[in-house]
Amino acid sequence: MTKDLNMKHFSRWAVAPLLLLTLCCCGKKQKSSIIILDKPVETKPAGPIAVGDFDQTYDEVWDGKTYHVTIVRKADESLPQAKEDNQPFFDNRVTLRINRADGTLLYENTFQKSDFNAYLSDSQRQNSLLLTIMPDPAEGNGLRFIATVGLPEMSSDELVPVSLRISADGQLSMGKAPKLETEENPAALEEEGV
Repeated sequence: MTKDLNMKHFSRWAVAPLLLLTLCCCGKKQKSSIIILDKPVETKPAGPIAVGDFDQTYDEVWDGKTYHVTIVRKADESLPQAKEDNQPFFDNRVTLRINRADGTLLYENTFQKSDFNAYLSDSQRQNSLLLTIMPDPAEGNGLRFIATVGLPEMSSDELVPVSLRISADGQLSMGKAPKLETEENPAALEEEGV
């Protein structure tokens, strides 16, 4: 009987480590609070970026007459490029076409940044783009537009606005425009007394 009793005690002691090992292996693993990230890799610009082609057509009534206005912006790879944070950008050409109500042409010209050199500093001449030409709601003689020169990521304070006026006989006149009125530039609203 002692042999049987010894075997029972032996088998209990032999099973105990197996049971302990099973409990340890099946328990929950502790979560680590250490996060391992890959080292960020600096990406180099893939190449010049085009700001984006743009086409706008609308009718404008001035002095009791209706004019059909078309503004088309296209990136031009042949023009010098501008850089912002080592990212090159293609410059643009913007075509402004105005037809009378009877379909005859009043005015047409394709602008590029160099057309506005008189209003730009040396650094702006070398490192900016002709961004757009847009309608100017200002009252006065002629059909009015604003040309903007700058870089895509510039704030409105850094953009150079140039006023364009087309007279009833199709003559262009240009001048320095006030700062653009935008949400980013509420001071422009105050400067004009609005």
